[in-house]
Amino acid sequence: MYEALCPFCQRFITNHLGNLYNQFRGNVEIEMIPWGNSRLLRTGQISCNHGQKECDANRLMSCVIDVVKVKQAIPFIICLERALTSSSVEQAMHHCTGFIRNNYHEIK
Repeated sequence: MYEALCPFCQRFITNHLGNLYNQFRGNVEIEMIPWGNSRLLRTGQISCNHGQKECDANRLMSCVIDVVKVKQAIPFIICLERALTSSSVEQAMHHCTGFIRNNYHEIK
């Protein structure tokens, strides 16, 4: 479980997850669960700990994980987490589309 805009989660994902996955992928099964410290408001909206951008990023990563295989999802998530530090969710998704090539329109 991780939060899209949590600085500690971003640091682990961008600095360590890719190397660990590449080194041990034949021996481990990784399940990524985008989750945030969120609340369901009386209005029916969801409020995320790090704002609407985090809600949108968590939703996007959940869709990616649901549609593509882990070997595509992990590089996409790493790329997205890097891009989110200086981009909107939409811009970050466009930047990282190479990892989800044929599934881009289904995910979007």
